[in-house]
Amino acid sequence: MKRMIVSIAVVIGLLVGLIVVPAQAATVAVQYFYITAGGTSGPIPDGPGLVQRLDGDGSNLTTLVNLGSNSRPRGITIDPVNGHLYWNDWGTGLTQRSNLDGSNVVTIINHLRGGLNDIAVDPLGGKLYVSMAGAPWPFHGVMQYNLDGSGAVTIWDALNNPFSGNGWFIDGVGLDTVNGHVYFADIGVLAAPGGPHGVIRTDLNGANPVSLVPHLDGRGRGMAIDPVGGKMYFAQHNPLSIGSGQIWRANLNGTSLQVIVTGLERPRDVALDLIGNKVYWVDESTGLLQGANLDGSGLHTVASGLLAPDSITLVQDLLPPEVECIEAVNPHGQNVPGGKASGKGQGNNPDGFYQLIAVDEYDPEPKIYVGTACGTDLFGPYPSGTIVKFTEAPGAAPSEKKIGSAQGQAGAVAYHITLPSEPLIWAVDANGNKSHCAACFVPPPPK
Repeated sequence: MKRMIVSIAVVIGLLVGLIVVPAQAATVAVQYFYITAGGTSGPIPDGPGLVQRLDGDGSNLTTLVNLGSNSRPRGITIDPVNGHLYWNDWGTGLTQRSNLDGSNVVTIINHLRGGLNDIAVDPLGGKLYVSMAGAPWPFHGVMQYNLDGSGAVTIWDALNNPFSGNGWFIDGVGLDTVNGHVYFADIGVLAAPGGPHGVIRTDLNGANPVSLVPHLDGRGRGMAIDPVGGKMYFAQHNPLSIGSGQIWRANLNGTSLQVIVTGLERPRDVALDLIGNKVYWVDESTGLLQGANLDGSGLHTVASGLLAPDSITLVQDLLPPEVECIEAVNPHGQNVPGGKASGKGQGNNPDGFYQLIAVDEYDPEPKIYVGTACGTDLFGPYPSGTIVKFTEAPGAAPSEKKIGSAQGQAGAVAYHITLPSEPLIWAVDANGNKSHCAACFVPPPPK
């Protein structure tokens, strides 16, 4: 995971589940959607349970994790600080984690039961929130855990709560870490619409519960919170009524409750793009990923043909690559020098041999540029791993000379670059995010 420059904008973005613009980030963000799909929904198998990723325009659907035929993944959330995805599995009773590319899948909680629903992460607070529901399991509510699955704390017990009524089916969970609140949807009993349960809010530790939205004629599903705009969004549908699916919005205190999108089938989860001012959702019945403006206007389909999608989260690639000048071995056999350098990714090599390194979270091939003024490229682009020989020659014209042949040996020096002052390098990823500049210190030749 790339290191982050933590500004106020970044912190607020992390708290609402987005990565927000740091210094030198691209003007236009490219979104990545993460969804769970497939698995067994009741008696109907929908294929293996999947964790998948799509580009922001709905293209490049990629299966990151295949969970097998006994799974039913529900709930997905992203920890952009540590570079992790988390999801629940209704079928296996597991809460699992992976890297953002789906690698290194780890089971962090074995709940020894099914009925897992939504999941939300507070990366800065180091906590996970998991909702659980459904007979015949004895506990229905919200649990809090550390990010490694330890430290279980009951946040809400739906069978023993201060509100009257018979709510017991907890689903969508949303966090407002700015104001210290967790929100969750208590579906309650469908046969008793209009009851006291709907959306409930507590403090992050479960204290001070408040019933905000009454139980609706349907099932409140996935939830997303906009703490800066002061709004909550959630999906709702009545499984006994075709075409009853809706997207709702309300103030964080439960007032101004309104339907912003109607005519959906079974919308299961929502996610917010607070930079583009959009709300997105997945529909289990139609296999659609759709979006609209935050007021519900501008309805559009992002992707179709998804396999019974259940949950959605999104991230925006606004972090720049990391770039580094690593002192390289002089091809005449000298050891790597141990020169001192200060600054992020900078090197100090009196012989001028460097390997240029760039790493990006999403772009496997960020491009590296060389110049004497940050952002004013003279040479490049070069792929990460390129080895060059820098010569600092005050008063000389900048020049680049390719060394060796196309059949050159691995690790050989690729270019000899002469500059009138200290070489600077930076990298740009496919989404236009530019890194900081790092100096490759080279002493000028003696006069």
